[in-house]
Amino acid sequence: MKRHWKIIVGAVFLIGGFGCITSDIGAAILGVVVGTALIVWWYLSLKKSSVQNSSTEKKDSGPVVSSSHSITNKTAQSPIKPSASQLPPSVHQPVTQTTPSSVKTKEVYDVVIPEKKDGAPLAYRYSVPFVPSDMDAVLTAAKAERWYLSAKQVGSDIRLFLEEADLGILTERADMVSDWLRRDEPFLVILERVNSEAGCTVMLVFYRDKLKYYANREQTVTALTAFKAESKQDVLSCLEETDELELEENWDKEDSVAVVYMGDTIGNLPKKYAQRYISDGAALVLLDHIEEDDEFIKKPYVRIYW
Repeated sequence: MKRHWKIIVGAVFLIGGFGCITSDIGAAILGVVVGTALIVWWYLSLKKSSVQNSSTEKKDSGPVVSSSHSITNKTAQSPIKPSASQLPPSVHQPVTQTTPSSVKTKEVYDVVIPEKKDGAPLAYRYSVPFVPSDMDAVLTAAKAERWYLSAKQVGSDIRLFLEEADLGILTERADMVSDWLRRDEPFLVILERVNSEAGCTVMLVFYRDKLKYYANREQTVTALTAFKAESKQDVLSCLEETDELELEENWDKEDSVAVVYMGDTIGNLPKKYAQRYISDGAALVLLDHIEEDDEFIKKPYVRIYW
């Protein structure tokens, strides 16, 4: 009751003030002003008391996390534990010594894969697992950022080495590596991920001189059709001789095959070669050369390896 006397008295003054408006305007103004001041005083006192009570409750209940923020960090979701330095000496936890092979790690490398090796363009690349024979050696290689490995045929296995250290056995694409080794074609083995629990992977990057590889196949050099559109001329201005192209059959038009570079069409095969491609396929298509007329229109010629 003591807490609310201000609002009661203030209400009386307000009522009295409004009642005197017609008879005594001075008394009316005084009553309204005093009544309003008392009510505002009561409200501010009540708000101050509420803030003090809220502060006391927070101190008693410990740290509070606002419900308007979602917590995704695993540490934030766990109960807060004091650090070892905050615990009394009698409850300090012993420090566990870990060996390199027991540490779960994921190494990230920043290696630029070259587009050519020994003059041969990049042909294929695969991310494949391998089985470590010496996990400590693999971890050591990764932490030293020694990403490039070598591969050797040992019996029926393809084994991966860092200099003389045997790191493990390749479990996928081993036949492909064996084939590249047999033909002495260039390739790279790059240590990609090292994780003592989830496994290890390497990036295999294969290079192939396709001109040399397909040299004994039947070849046809032909000019393309439908190459004059501005969008096609723009793409042709960016091409160089021997750039590899792709063929895409046009299912909406009979005997129509588009010649494509990185998703952009540069022209179409003549009808007779389109029919042969649809029937038999092709091993490789390269840009042979480009001729330019008096109006600077570029006319592309392609070489097809059948």
